[in-house]
Amino acid sequence: MVREVKATANGFFFFEFKTVAAMEEVIEGGPWLFHGQAIVLQKWEPGMVLRKLQHTQVPVWIKLRHLPVELWTTEGLSIVASGVGRPLYPDAITRACTRLDFARVCVMLDISAKLLKHIVIMIPKEDGSEMACKVDVEYEWLPPKCTACHSLGHPIKECPTMKPKPPPVSVYVQKPRPQLTREHTVERRQKPVTQARIPRPGRVLPAALLHVLMINAAVWNVRGLNRRDHQVSVSDLITEHCLHFIGLLETRVTVGNVARVQRGLLPQWNYFVDYGGPGNRVWLAWDTDYVDVTVVETGAQFIHCAVFIRSMHLSVLITVVYGVNDIVGRRELWSDLTRLSTVIADTPWLVGGDFNTVLDSSEVCGQSGDISGAAEEFRACLHDTGLIHVPMNGERFTWHNCSRDARSLWKRLDRMLVNDSWLNRWPDTYYVSLSARTSDHSPLVLRGDAEGRSVGMFRFDNYLARSAEFIPSVHRIWRHRIVGSAMYAVTRKLKALKPIFREQRKKKGDLSTNVSLAKGFLDSAQAILATDRHCPTLLLLEFCCKLVLRLASRLEQNMLHQRAKMAWLKDGDQCSRIFFRKVAVRRASKRVFQINTTDGRTLTGQPEVTAEFIRYYQELLGGNTRDRVIDLRHLRPWARHILTHAEAEALILPVTPEEIKQAIFDIDETKAPGPDGYSAAFYKAAWPVIGWEVSQAIHEFFRTGRLLKQVNATIISLIPKVSNPSVVAEFRPISCCNVLYKTITKILVQRMRSTLDSLISPSQNAFVPGRSIGDNILLAQELFSGYNQKHLPPRCALKVDLRKAYDTVEWDFLRAVLTLFGFPERFIMWIVECVTTPSFSQLIEQNGAFSYHWKCEAIRLFQLGFADDLILFSRADANSIQLFKDGLTVFSELSGLQANLAKSHLILSRSAAASRDTLLAILGFQEGHLPLRYLGLPLLASRLTIADCQPILQKIDARITGWGGMMLSFAGRVQLIKSVLSALQVYWAMAFILPKHIIKEIEKRLRNFLWKGSSERGYAKVSWQKVCRPVSEGGLGIRDIQALNQGLMSRHLWRIIMQDRTSIWVTWILQYRLQDYSVWTIRARSGTWGWRKLIRLRDILRPYILYRIGGGSSFSLWHDPCTKGAR
Repeated sequence: MVREVKATANGFFFFEFKTVAAMEEVIEGGPWLFHGQAIVLQKWEPGMVLRKLQHTQVPVWIKLRHLPVELWTTEGLSIVASGVGRPLYPDAITRACTRLDFARVCVMLDISAKLLKHIVIMIPKEDGSEMACKVDVEYEWLPPKCTACHSLGHPIKECPTMKPKPPPVSVYVQKPRPQLTREHTVERRQKPVTQARIPRPGRVLPAALLHVLMINAAVWNVRGLNRRDHQVSVSDLITEHCLHFIGLLETRVTVGNVARVQRGLLPQWNYFVDYGGPGNRVWLAWDTDYVDVTVVETGAQFIHCAVFIRSMHLSVLITVVYGVNDIVGRRELWSDLTRLSTVIADTPWLVGGDFNTVLDSSEVCGQSGDISGAAEEFRACLHDTGLIHVPMNGERFTWHNCSRDARSLWKRLDRMLVNDSWLNRWPDTYYVSLSARTSDHSPLVLRGDAEGRSVGMFRFDNYLARSAEFIPSVHRIWRHRIVGSAMYAVTRKLKALKPIFREQRKKKGDLSTNVSLAKGFLDSAQAILATDRHCPTLLLLEFCCKLVLRLASRLEQNMLHQRAKMAWLKDGDQCSRIFFRKVAVRRASKRVFQINTTDGRTLTGQPEVTAEFIRYYQELLGGNTRDRVIDLRHLRPWARHILTHAEAEALILPVTPEEIKQAIFDIDETKAPGPDGYSAAFYKAAWPVIGWEVSQAIHEFFRTGRLLKQVNATIISLIPKVSNPSVVAEFRPISCCNVLYKTITKILVQRMRSTLDSLISPSQNAFVPGRSIGDNILLAQELFSGYNQKHLPPRCALKVDLRKAYDTVEWDFLRAVLTLFGFPERFIMWIVECVTTPSFSQLIEQNGAFSYHWKCEAIRLFQLGFADDLILFSRADANSIQLFKDGLTVFSELSGLQANLAKSHLILSRSAAASRDTLLAILGFQEGHLPLRYLGLPLLASRLTIADCQPILQKIDARITGWGGMMLSFAGRVQLIKSVLSALQVYWAMAFILPKHIIKEIEKRLRNFLWKGSSERGYAKVSWQKVCRPVSEGGLGIRDIQALNQGLMSRHLWRIIMQDRTSIWVTWILQYRLQDYSVWTIRARSGTWGWRKLIRLRDILRPYILYRIGGGSSFSLWHDPCTKGAR
C-alpha cells in the first residue's frame, strides 16, 4: 500500500510505499496511462536527476482481431504483438481466454516508425505447408506527437516552443473633414480592402484603441429621439467615446419617423428597432466596421443579442433592458433574465439598461415610498442569474426627477451587470455614469483598462509552503552567510528566495488545470479497473490517483482561499465556483479607473490616477516637519496616572524567543503581505530553518532601537468608504506591513496592554481590554432620549470627526505624551504606534462657566470616545460651546489633529431651538439631526423602528446575492449561515432588543438560503425551530436569533446586577436609573424605550441567578434570590 504521495514543482510525483514488495509490484505492473498520458515509473536512487525526457516510445493497448485460436497462448500473443512493438502483457480477460473476438495486448510502441494496420502470420499446416493469416491491428489510443519539439503529449499548434507570430498592427489614419458646398456631391463610403481603415470624419480615436480589449458599448434612456438636440447628444456620445454598440431606451419614435431619426444619428451604422414594443421602447445601433450583431430574442422589456467582435474573433451576449415602472410587471423581466441565464453557459454576458428599480435605500436620495419589496425581488433575480455588479464611476445616481424644490428625488435606476465569464475574460471592466445632458437619465458607458497591467510585485503563495521542495529550497538559501546585521541578512535571504518561488509557481502551472488533469487520471484508472476489478495492482493504482487528486485539490483550495480572502470558510465546500467568483469580484473591485480632483478635473488614465493618489497622500502624510519642544508642565494636569517604576521596568524586559515566535504565529496567514510579499504562512512553515535568525533580527531591533528601511517599508492599500468612490478622500488608507514589522509592533502592543486601563479615561472605550463598544452606544442612546421633547432642559451634543486622526498626529506630541505617562525612554524609542491621546478634561472641568448635559453632572461626564470617534455633551448655552471650541483648538495646536468641519455636527434638542443660530456660529459645525449614525448604529430620540433596522436585512441580502447560493452545496450553506450570516446582526443585537418583525425577516432569509440557496422563498424540509437545535439534539447548530439577542442584552443586565463600575454606562445607570432601587423592584414602565426593554429581561434572567449571602449589605431579603442553606 502507498503511505504518502509528494509532488515536486516540475511535475514529478514521489510514491512512498509501506513495503518493498508493493513498490516492485507497481513498477513491474507498469507502464501506466493516466488520462491518455504515459506515466513512467522508476525506482528512486541517490543522485537521480529529475529531468523530463523526450520519449518516442509509449505504451499503447492494441486489439488483435481475427487471431487464430492456436495463437491464444502467451508465446503466440508475444509473436504476433512483436510485429507492432515490444510486447508487454495482455489484459486479464485475454489471459483467461473468455473473450475470443479479439485479443487485447499492451505493447511498447515506437511512434516514430510506421504504424501497421495488418500483420500477416504464416501458420504451419499438418502437411508441412504454411497458411497465411491476416490479423487486423486496432490501436485503442495514440498520443499526439509534436513535429516541432519531437515530444509526445501535444500537437504542434500547442507546442510551447512555437511562438505565435504577432498580429499585424492596424494603423488608424485621421481623415480631415472636407469643406462641403452645394456643388459637392457625397459618395457612399466603401470599406477598403487593406488592413488599415480610415475612420469617419470627426471621429477622434485614442491611442488605446490600437489594441481593442473589448467592445465599447453604452446604454442610455434618452427620453425621446424625435428632437434634433437629442439626436446630436447621442451622436456626440458615440463620437466622444468611440462606441461600437449602443442601446437606446424610450426613444418615442413612431414607425413612420424611424428612417428620418436614423439619418439624423449616424446613417452608416446598422439599427434594430423593436417595433413590437410600445413606443419602440428599445433600439440597438452598432458600427459594422467593428461588430456584427444578431438579435437572438426580444421581449416586452429587453432585447437579447449576440455580438461578434471582429478584432478578437469572439462572440459575446448583450441584453439591453428597459424595465417597466411597476413591481408586478417587472416580475416578467426577472423571469426572462433567469431563463436566459440557464442557457448562457460560459459565454461572456453583459446586461445593461434602465431597470426602473433600486437594490437598497442607499441608492435613493430624497423622499421615496417603500422600496423593500421591489428591491428584494431584484436581489433575488441577481442571485438566480449569477450576475455581478462591476465598478461604477461618475454620477452616483443615474436618474433625477428634475424637480428643484423639496420634492427633488435621485435614484440609481440604471446599471450594468456581467456574468463570471465576462469578468474572467475582462477583469478590468467598469462603466461610467455620465451627465444626463438632454435626458433625465445618465448614459452608461462600458470601459476597460486598455493600458494593460503593470508587472505585479512578488507575492508568496501559501500553497508553496506545503510542497516537498519548500524546506530544501529555504535551507539552500539560508545556509549562506551574509555579512552585515542580522536584520540585513534576513532581508537579503528573503530577496534571494523570490526567484526560486517564482520559478516553482511557474512550474506548478495552473492549479485548476492540474486538478482537472488529476480528475482525468482518476477517471482513466477507474476505467482500467473496470476491466479487472480484483486486480491488486489496479486497485493500488486507483488509490494512488485519489491521493494525487487530493493533493492537487488541496493546493488549489489553499490558493483560492488566500486570493479570495475568505478566512471565515473552514468547512463545507472546497474549490467550488464561489471561490472563483470571489476572486474575480475582488480583482475587479481593486482597480481605480477614474478619479476626480479637487479642482473639478476628471482623470481616467492609470498614470494620472496614480499621480493624483500620490500627490494627495504626500500632502496628507508629509505632516508638519517643524521641530517643537512641548513643555510637559502644560500637559501634566491632564495625566490621570503615571506609570510606577515596576510597571515601567516590565515594559523593557528582554524579549524572549518564545515571545517572538508566539507573535509571529498569532498573525493570520490570509492577511495581506507587506512590500516584501511574504505572508505569515511562509514564516510558520519555514520556522525550523529560519526561526533562530529571524529571532536574532528582531532582538537586534530591541537592542539597538533601529529598523532597517526594508523592514519598515509599507504599502498603502486603499479601501473604498462608499460604493462608488469618485475622489481620493473617499478611500480609506490601510497599511500593509512586512511580517517582521508586524511582529515587533505586536510585542510592543502586548506589553503596553496591561498599562492602558489606568492611563486611558473611562469615557474612552477603545484599546482597553474589558471595555466594550456597546457601552458607548447604550449610554449615547440614553443621553439622546427625549431630544424631540420641548419640556426638558436645553441640551446639545457635538459629534466630532477628526481629520485622518492616525495620519496627521504630530510625532513630538506623541513623544511628549509617552514621557508624561512615565514610559521609559527606551520604550519610547521602540514605540511606533498604538499611543493614547490625552483628553482635555482639566481644561473643561476647571472652568466654572461650563454647564453639564442633563443627567451627566453627578458622574462628571461630558465626552464619549471610541478611538477617533468623539461625542461631546453639554448644556445648550454659548459659554459651554465656546469652551468646547477653545479645547478643540488647544488640542489641535498640540497634537496636530483637527476637526473635519464638513463631517462634524452639532445636534440640538428641541428645547434648544432658540439658541440654534448662535451655537452654530460659534462652532462652525453643520447641524445634525437624529437619527444619526454612530459607530455603525443609529442614535435615536425614541424607539427603534423596523425602518431603522433595514441595514441588517440589506447586509444579509447583499451577502447572499454576492455568494450565489446555487454554487454552494447544502453543507456549504450551513457553514455560511453559522459563521457569517448569523453574525451580521450580533452587533445590533448587543445594543438593541430587535423588533420581532425584524427577527422574523432575518430568520426567513436564513431559512430560504438554507433550503434554496437564495433569500427568495423556498420549500423548508424541516421546521426552523428544529434546525436551530444543537447538533447533539438532532439540529444543525444554527443560532436562534431571538435567544441570541436576549442572551447578549442579558449580559448588560448582569453587569448592572454585579455593579460593574469599570463600565461608564453601568455607572450612569446606577446613578440615574436605579438610584436607590434594585434591578428586581424598579418599575419597567419608566425610563427610555431601550431601558424598559432591557429591564423586562430580568424575568428571563431571574431563574439563573442565586445569591450566596455574605455580609448582607447589598442584599434584599424580599427580592433577591438566594441559595438554600446560605448563611
